[in-house]
Formats: sequence, C-alpha cells, structure tokens
Amino acid sequence: MATRRNRPRYGAADVLNAALYGPLLWPGRTVRLERNSMLDYRNRPTSSQISVAELYHENSKLSVEMLPELVFTSVSPTELRGEFLRRRAALARTAAADQFDGAKLWRDLLDAVGAQYLDLFYAIEVRVVSGNVVAAYEPAGSVFQLIGRLDGPQRARLESSLWLGSAGDGPGDAESLLFLVAVFPRNEILYGQRGYRRTLIEAGQIAEAVLRRAAQTGHRATVRHEFADRDIDLIMEADGVEQSTVLAIAFG
Repeated sequence: MATRRNRPRYGAADVLNAALYGPLLWPGRTVRLERNSMLDYRNRPTSSQISVAELYHENSKLSVEMLPELVFTSVSPTELRGEFLRRRAALARTAAADQFDGAKLWRDLLDAVGAQYLDLFYAIEVRVVSGNVVAAYEPAGSVFQLIGRLDGPQRARLESSLWLGSAGDGPGDAESLLFLVAVFPRNEILYGQRGYRRTLIEAGQIAEAVLRRAAQTGHRATVRHEFADRDIDLIMEADGVEQSTVLAIAFG
C-alpha cells in the first residue's frame, strides 16, 4: 500500500477552512495518487463513489409500512434476549474457565454493569485480556471462559494494533484490556438492517457503564475507538464480519 511520503500536521482552523472553502477536483480530469478523508468528503457531491455510511443510513430507516416485516413487533425483545442469555449462561457453566490473575477485578466491575444492562449483552460480548490470558465474560452466570493465551510477540502485536495512530498514552500504560465484540445478526433478526445501528448504540451504553464503574472503583480507563480491526478480531476469535470488535478500553 502506498503511503504518504510527507505527512503534514494540521491545525483545527486548517481543517475547518479546507472543509468549507477548498475547491472541488475536476470530475473525470483529476488523478489522485493518494487517499485523504478530507478530499473524499469534499468531493463526494461530484463523485460516482458511493458513500457506504449514507447508503446504510438510508436503508436502515424505519416506517410504519415496514413494521410487519420486523420480528421485534411480533415477539417481546426483552423475553427473547432473556431466554438467549439464560441458554448461553447454562452452556458457559458446563465449560468453566481456568482462573487467572485479575479475574476478581473484572468480575466485580462487569457484574455491576451486567446488573444494570444485562439484556444488552445479547448482541454485545465482552472479552478481557489480563496478562497473557484472553477470556470471554458471561454476564448471566458471572463466568469467564478461557479463549487462549498470548505469548510475548502476540501480546506486543495486540498492543501495537490497539494503539494504531494514537498519541499520548502508549502500550506500556495498559495493564489490562477489555474489548466489546458486536454480534450483528442477533439484532438484525429483530430489527432488520436497523439492527446494525442498534448494536453500535448498545455497545456505547455498555462502554459508558464500564467507564462509570471504573471511576467509582478508582481505576483509570481509556477508551480506544480506532485500532487495527483485523488483528484484534483474530485475537478475539471474531470472524470480522458477523462478529467484530467495535471498542476497546485500557485499564492502567
């Protein structure tokens, strides 16, 4: 992949002025050698390139006419989510995880979040990394299931992928990591294409509750929204399409 030879630094005023007053490229007569998110946005009105976000947003809009097509109008979403979580918890108890350092810290924090937002864990799964251990948390049964163990190079790769393009806090500042993995088909069953947006909102609600609980218990937590998705999904054992890591929280 070609990379910019000289990456400039912009001030806030530079970016705002470029968005408001920058000229459009001549359609069909301009060759761009490098991608730039500002140029993509600014030239979208004259470009044939589809905006994926705009297309998704249009297709996920609700109307009265659509309601008979969506399962959530024919079943209680709360009842469905509760039954799903009950079955998953029963399965998790049959495969108890190995204990690991930090399990009590995570259990105390996540149990408090689960007590408030249990039904949101229907479409959102939690993975934690403590030392070299990667484990999945089951809120309905307060159980951890061991996913795997990282060797030194794998842990270093995880941290470098997580701090992609970030300034300030570095990998050395994180002792434990929490990841929210969205399982998109679960809400799609209920809400159709709108389920994707619903899942992202629910991930944000859980993240907010985790940060609030961390502050109450005196733990410093930093949210990471941008990271190398494919690398993180591989470690989280998410397929990257129907399951994908959408947010990470580092605990110092």
